[in-house]
Amino acid sequence: MPSVMRTKKATAAALKKDHERWALDRFLVIEMTDLYWSHTRAGRPRQEQESLRRRIVKAAEELYAGRGLPPVHVPVHFNDQFVVGKTAVTLLAAQMADWAAARVPRIGGSFEEQYGWVNRDYFPEQLHALRIYRYDSVSRTHFSAPDAAYVPQLTVADVERTLESKNSRHRTYLRKCDEAWLVVSLNAARLSMTFQIGDAITETVYETPFSRAFLLQHIPPHLSELKRTNGDPRDA
Repeated sequence: MPSVMRTKKATAAALKKDHERWALDRFLVIEMTDLYWSHTRAGRPRQEQESLRRRIVKAAEELYAGRGLPPVHVPVHFNDQFVVGKTAVTLLAAQMADWAAARVPRIGGSFEEQYGWVNRDYFPEQLHALRIYRYDSVSRTHFSAPDAAYVPQLTVADVERTLESKNSRHRTYLRKCDEAWLVVSLNAARLSMTFQIGDAITETVYETPFSRAFLLQHIPPHLSELKRTNGDPRDA
């Protein structure tokens, strides 16, 4: 009986060792990238402006909350005719926080103001409107930057330009791994990553050296594998 037990243990150990050796001998790299709209906002990538707007409202939120004032919700509506630069973050955040601090409504109340000639001395021209709401059920302050735009159709060219931007990395990955996959993310929280997707996208055959390529939609969650030409052979 003891010898049988030792045999089972030895077999299990050997299988585990073989499995570990396989895991160590085979390495897979998964490259993750985001797919954004190709068109710009006033000459700047839309995702850049989205990031700056988020930085501004976050900074304004922190400035307001630091004053110990009642919790409020402040939607900030930016003016699309203006490009927000990095140097404007601190000033705009301070102006927003000052505006909200001076206009805290009663519980259940709200206030709205739009940019105009009469308020341009304190209301930034980069903003279209500011709103402030105070709810009894809200326990913390929140500044937000709502946005809206026409959602474009995802084209084959959109996918191709994203693949092309990553294809050159494949050879570098092969120096350290046995196989590399590419995952392209879209339809996430950013408006500039939102597309309408038709059947032609997954029916098209794409040129890429990656062993496998996928489109990962976050809203709603869906993973589609792209058809691809045979690449690799160690990228020639």
